[in-house]
Amino acid sequence: MTRDYGLLVKDQDILDLVWSCTRPDIIILARRLIAIQDAIEAYDLRAIDRIAKESSDPLFRRVVKAIKRGLKEHDADKAWCAAFTTKILIGEAFSKTPAYYRALRAFCANLREMREQRGALR
Repeated sequence: MTRDYGLLVKDQDILDLVWSCTRPDIIILARRLIAIQDAIEAYDLRAIDRIAKESSDPLFRRVVKAIKRGLKEHDADKAWCAAFTTKILIGEAFSKTPAYYRALRAFCANLREMREQRGALR
């Protein structure tokens, strides 16, 4: 799977990072990713460095390095890509939590209901 819209890392790097985590570790990863997202919005490269040092995982450090490199280029497109990459990572981390499956069930139920209502209108 490859996305063509601005990730600063390979999809496989994202999947490897997220799927290498155990259930408790995924929450820690998600907290770090949220902190990185906040640091991107504040354009705080030092905060990103501090967050990167919290983990000894080479996959995490590789992803954070790519995000930071994108921000250092002072390019609006790259900054957007850094924020987008972080959001994709958060989404992948979320997909491993029980809350994701509850939200997915609710979303599917809502779509079924909308489909039934639409069928009744015809």
